[in-house]
Amino acid sequence: MKESSQVRGDEEPSVLGQACSRYLDALLSGDGEFASAVVDSAVRSKISIWDLYLHVFGGALTEIGLLWKNGKLNIAQEHLATQITLQQMERLKLLFKPKESINARALITCVAGNPHFVGARLVADFFYYDGWEVDFLGADMPCDDLIRFMEPRNYDVLGLSCSFKSHLIEATKVVTQVRERLPNTRVLLGGRGTKEDPEGAELVGADWIADDILDAIRKARESVDMHGAVPSLDKYLVDVGIRVQQLRKSREMSQHDLAQAADLDRAYLSAVENGKQNVSLSALHKIAKGLGVSIDRILIAQQ
Repeated sequence: MKESSQVRGDEEPSVLGQACSRYLDALLSGDGEFASAVVDSAVRSKISIWDLYLHVFGGALTEIGLLWKNGKLNIAQEHLATQITLQQMERLKLLFKPKESINARALITCVAGNPHFVGARLVADFFYYDGWEVDFLGADMPCDDLIRFMEPRNYDVLGLSCSFKSHLIEATKVVTQVRERLPNTRVLLGGRGTKEDPEGAELVGADWIADDILDAIRKARESVDMHGAVPSLDKYLVDVGIRVQQLRKSREMSQHDLAQAADLDRAYLSAVENGKQNVSLSALHKIAKGLGVSIDRILIAQQ
């Protein structure tokens, strides 16, 4: 069994590029055996599970999507490429084992009206390899059925995929229901739709908006207390960032609005909200003033 904790990014770009190119050829020819051979060769070359997903599968499927969009592939060819890749992802679960369990549960799904599930499936598998207990519900999940499914299962994180900005409306419905009925579950929002409409994505009210797959894992992992240990500085900064973001969203302020009110650079504020900035008390005072709250509302978790 190979460990999924292999160091990411050590492979030479030419190795990954060649693997992606050969895998794309397999998808274009609809040859599942050829795809398996490419994946097996990549594993023997010590390409990590992370790079297989991100650069080989992700790179090839991105190209497939562009070819379909430009009318150079039909829907049947695109669907076959998707099915071949799903088969390869299942094969890899026999070769790579996840990290040690972190005793946390995640549910990943696409919002109602979103049939494009492969990206969400990639995220679900990443959670699996990172040691989460994860369930994946696939495409087009109605809000009411989703909430009823979640209520008895005590998920720590719900990941919602929005492939287009129009899907953000459905995501807002889900987040509203989660806040009312599942207050201990945090919501992670991702997908191309969040990049099409960043301001609209912020208004959904999710706890985090993921920039990419690795960012989704980082935000979810750092924000769930896995072992009840004394928080590290990094985790404390993440928690402070979450509180700033929640307070801002509760006041229906964009990052731009708060940055102006606090007289801070928006990039700096974004880094604070993402737990990447060792923020000073002076800056926290400005942020608290911009939010119209006392600084302890930011520094101390409210019961």
